[in-house]
Amino acid sequence: MGVDTSPFGLSYYSPTDRFWVRQVEWMARCYPHDKLLTGIAKGATHTSRGYDNMMAMLASYRKAELCRIMGICYASFLRENRDATFDFPVLLILGEYDKFGKVPQYNYAWATKTGYPLEIIPLAGHNSNMDNPLVFNAVVAVFLDAL
Repeated sequence: MGVDTSPFGLSYYSPTDRFWVRQVEWMARCYPHDKLLTGIAKGATHTSRGYDNMMAMLASYRKAELCRIMGICYASFLRENRDATFDFPVLLILGEYDKFGKVPQYNYAWATKTGYPLEIIPLAGHNSNMDNPLVFNAVVAVFLDAL
């Protein structure tokens, strides 16, 4: 299952996309710590439940540490991303209101290119499992039961 994620394979990402992903760490350092935390949480969630959960998760990070982690994650994403096909069932899951970068666009392209089913979780953002856990868990259960 790919949950609110991005596709395997660099062909989905334009040179401009890849350029901006490389800029995440230094750009994040430009924001005051509190604005960085709230921006991440608001960008990744749709509900107050999801937002509160994200803020609680982020609360333990100092600004420098959080920016460095983001830099490492995004740099690794570009460096390690490879084309991949799977010979087993795959399910892509996307929150209806996911506005985290181009994640929705990437997921629609991934589903179209591969034929993998894409389930949209209503009333959910990028953290669809936290924003709408009842629907998310039901979608996962149907997928697993079909196996």
